[in-house]
Amino acid sequence: MSSHEPEHGRTRMSPAEVCAKAAELIREHGWVQGRFGDKRSGYCLDGALNLAYSGHPRSCNTPIGVRKLVGGIIGRNHVRWNDDPLRTVEEVLAVLDEASRT
Repeated sequence: MSSHEPEHGRTRMSPAEVCAKAAELIREHGWVQGRFGDKRSGYCLDGALNLAYSGHPRSCNTPIGVRKLVGGIIGRNHVRWNDDPLRTVEEVLAVLDEASRT
């Protein structure tokens, strides 16, 4: 299995596709801060990216290309950015939507 192929058997996803799926997950389940999240509580940015790629929000094996894409848009570490108390779900979705168009 390549480092860019999801563990759960889906076809290879581009960084933009992972970001589009992460946005879909947050829209469907909600958004949280300070933890990866789940279907009931929603997902943080990192949890949504992990789940979109590997099928598990805590997998932490999302390809560096996805992390670089998101980090390049926000200009800093995406986990700290997500957990900023002033952050909004609209901002998170705007970043994911921008990344999905790349």
